[in-house]
Amino acid sequence: MPGELQHYLATCPSVIRNTLLAEEYPAGAFMLVQGDAPRYVFILTGGEASVYLLTSNGIRYLECIYADDELFGEVEVLNNQPVLCNVVARSVCRVIRVEKAAFLSWIQSDPAFALYVSRELAGKFYLACQTSVTHIAYPLRYRVLFFVWQAAQQGNSYIRKEDVIAGLGSNERSINRMIKDLQEDGLIEYDQGIIRILSKEEVIKAMSSYG
Repeated sequence: MPGELQHYLATCPSVIRNTLLAEEYPAGAFMLVQGDAPRYVFILTGGEASVYLLTSNGIRYLECIYADDELFGEVEVLNNQPVLCNVVARSVCRVIRVEKAAFLSWIQSDPAFALYVSRELAGKFYLACQTSVTHIAYPLRYRVLFFVWQAAQQGNSYIRKEDVIAGLGSNERSINRMIKDLQEDGLIEYDQGIIRILSKEEVIKAMSSYG
């Protein structure tokens, strides 16, 4: 829910609030680095960030895009495991950085905040399951539609073609063909590498035709 995270920031215990650090990252800066030890949780208060996994053979797989009021780094901190994905600023990003010990104390002292974090984790897990099924069970046209719809659901006004390629593990030629088809069907507009949904309702309708 928009603004809910801001509420918890405003009402968190003073002993924790005094440890919070406001930071700003320029476009291209790494906020989390894959493989690092879990040290911080971040609250994104402005800007957009790419979340991607770099495979051992050098393939860059885009997991998702974060926008305002997003929490990240909590999975690794809660499990005390190495950072799973790189999180890189797509634009200037403003964040609140929460140290690991402070975050753990926060969720222990505030049941409402702990429930919020649990809901956010459940949402991420649900979306990850949807994405996995989509990659396995559906053709490329549906996967492109799902990817751009998912970006819109996360508050992004547009998606870059390069992100679609990285997110679907496809090749540029195939994605170009799908973009052309979706343009001709009036579902998206495309200009210089930028894709925008013309109507969420029509995209949902097109996806529903796949059963």
